[in-house]
Amino acid sequence: MLDNIEVDLDKFFDEFANGIVFRAQEKNIDLLIDMTPLRLERAKVDPHRLRQIMTNIVGNAIKFTETGYVRISVMSEPVNEAGESVLTCEIVDTGAGIAEDRLGSIFEQFTQEDASTTRKFGGTGLGLTIAKKLCMLMGGNISVRSMIGEGSTFLFSVKLLDSVEKKKSDLQSLSQCSVLVLEDNDKQYEIISRYFMVNGANVERARDGAEAAAIVAELQQNNACLDLILIDDQLIDKDVITLRHDIRSLQEWQATKIIYTTMMVERSSVSSTKLK
Repeated sequence: MLDNIEVDLDKFFDEFANGIVFRAQEKNIDLLIDMTPLRLERAKVDPHRLRQIMTNIVGNAIKFTETGYVRISVMSEPVNEAGESVLTCEIVDTGAGIAEDRLGSIFEQFTQEDASTTRKFGGTGLGLTIAKKLCMLMGGNISVRSMIGEGSTFLFSVKLLDSVEKKKSDLQSLSQCSVLVLEDNDKQYEIISRYFMVNGANVERARDGAEAAAIVAELQQNNACLDLILIDDQLIDKDVITLRHDIRSLQEWQATKIIYTTMMVERSSVSSTKLK
């Protein structure tokens, strides 16, 4: 039986990511979450079973990824007249990968590639089997594509009831805003910039404090300014500290918001920023 209750979807995925990111941090890999295509505010779903599916798949992805990243992308289909929608999650990793001849049975019984992998990573191999059963119970399905040495991509879906779409006004506040993203990680920048650009913002990128300072200086010369600056907190150095001080000393830049982001791209800290 399913215990469908109303769930704030942004909050659900933020809390899930915050609860599992430590596993990625322990291995020094990035955990990225992209909810740009998620246009639903809330819906009825069984949160415990949805969390179990996510934990099994994302947990496996982190376990078998030694370098690189694990990226979670969350999207939703338009709501039909009955208030139903489909939630789809894509989990991409840069891990060990799965041999093509084993993909057909991956959800029945996970077979490690060899004995050394079993000794190294451990596990019972039941996580994906359980994930598939739960997906089907929740009116969805699950699939995988993978190549040895190149990582894996898992795609699963579940049905949502009484779905409510986000108000357009929540996104319109970003329209025509000028944003500078200080980020040296290509994947993180891709997720952050896409969120702002699809909502009408103008985005520029700097890979370090010196490059950001050059962009700000050029804007000053043109009597222009930024609405928002996002700074990866791992890039904070003397140049970044000086840049922040200089910006705060400029009268015409007093309305500029400066936000520091962590290793994991947390969408809540981005989407909740109201620009005027």
